[in-house]
Amino acid sequence: MITFKAHYVSHLGFERRQLIEAEDEVSAIEKIEGKGGMLIELVYAGADDRADKRLKINIKSLLICLEGLTLMLEVGAKVDVSLRSAFSRTSNPQLRKFLGSATREVERNGKISEAFARFPRVFSPSMIYILRNHEQQGDLRLGLQRVTAYYHRLAELQGDVKKALLMPGVSMVAFVVAAAVIFGNTLPKFKKFITEMIPMEDLSLLSQVFFGISDFVVGNPWLCVGGVIGLPIAAWQLMQIARVRLWLFELGAKLPVVGPALSASALARFCETYATLARSGIKTVETLEMTGAVVGHPGYERAVARVRLSILNNNLIADAFLAEKTFPEEFRTGVAMGADDLAGVFEKLARHYVRESKNRIAIMVAAIEPLMVVLLGGFVLLAALSIILPIIALINAQSSAR
Repeated sequence: MITFKAHYVSHLGFERRQLIEAEDEVSAIEKIEGKGGMLIELVYAGADDRADKRLKINIKSLLICLEGLTLMLEVGAKVDVSLRSAFSRTSNPQLRKFLGSATREVERNGKISEAFARFPRVFSPSMIYILRNHEQQGDLRLGLQRVTAYYHRLAELQGDVKKALLMPGVSMVAFVVAAAVIFGNTLPKFKKFITEMIPMEDLSLLSQVFFGISDFVVGNPWLCVGGVIGLPIAAWQLMQIARVRLWLFELGAKLPVVGPALSASALARFCETYATLARSGIKTVETLEMTGAVVGHPGYERAVARVRLSILNNNLIADAFLAEKTFPEEFRTGVAMGADDLAGVFEKLARHYVRESKNRIAIMVAAIEPLMVVLLGGFVLLAALSIILPIIALINAQSSAR
């Protein structure tokens, strides 16, 4: 689809300016005249480079799109026809923007790899390299199949991580909601009842602290709401800083349960990417450069860079991996023993580390769940004490008065 800027008079007599998506100029004019409009001017809108670079698409939605494109190519349709078909079938706004822009670029230069390269937050350089390589070989369908299969496995890994984060996320939401109800509603009412019968200074220190927090929440509601909303946003922004992300990752890698899960997940990504690139006929040095950028583990990124440098110094790939002690023993041995068929070896290693990643994440979740229950239980206990202790102080005061 091509986007046009249309300036026309509507059937009600009002001038309108509107973006219209159509296969060509004639189709755009037919759309306007079909609504009873009278065209004044129609020009090509051009590609929005900045919007394309910022666009992100959910991986599940992307997979549906790629599978549809692959199917159309398999039945013999041309690339632009396949893209138009995918565009007509989806109602997802992000996908429509992606497919519309990609269709325009394919109609201009005929290369789907160049069209997809406009979306760096959707397709990594390694996937674009695969598409470009297969496009040059005249087998784009196979390239799309390999990219789709890669994203399928990547979605599986991401799904495991999201499931692991679900319990902590739900627990944090429950904690915030419980704190808001207790400090914003329950304790203010209870404080008014208690302080009418007993002075604040006669209460226990813990009760005074809780009542003080309650007073702050009631007195500064918008500040508290801003903090609840602003802190996650600030944390997310900090995570976009490479040094902060590296520091947090290295900290997590040292933890007894989290570290092995991060390591297995990173090795699974590394092996999946290497196998996909190697099957597409990309050279070893280039493959290592691209896989190092997606591995997502600082230790392994540096290790891959050292292996690549060793190969550039005319060392065998088997020797380069064997000398790199950062990788696990079974990984180094497997690569060394199967150096004649690296793509096949990395496919087997990928399957192994995907299974290990699932198991490690399950162990991590099993360790996190009791910890979250203990933390929530501790908060509930403190909240209960903040109510029970003033009641005890009130009873003691009344007993002393008698």
